[in-house]
Amino acid sequence: RVTAHLLGDNFWQWLAVEGTVTLTHMPDALPGLHIYYESATGGPHADWAEYDEAMKKERRVLGTISLERMYPLEG
Repeated sequence: RVTAHLLGDNFWQWLAVEGTVTLTHMPDALPGLHIYYESATGGPHADWAEYDEAMKKERRVLGTISLERMYPLEG
């Protein structure tokens, strides 16, 4: 189970999500980490081999949340 709390520009803007997380370890995580990188930066990495090596060295994992509930502040 996982709960994530996302904040907006001010205290009153927030979103909470709950669900089940699936962790994907190396090397299977690399395709998803590429997608995440491109989404976060707006484009591809200049050297994917270098990126992949850094992700492996840092023992990165990819967490994928299957959403079960989403709720903002009410009122």
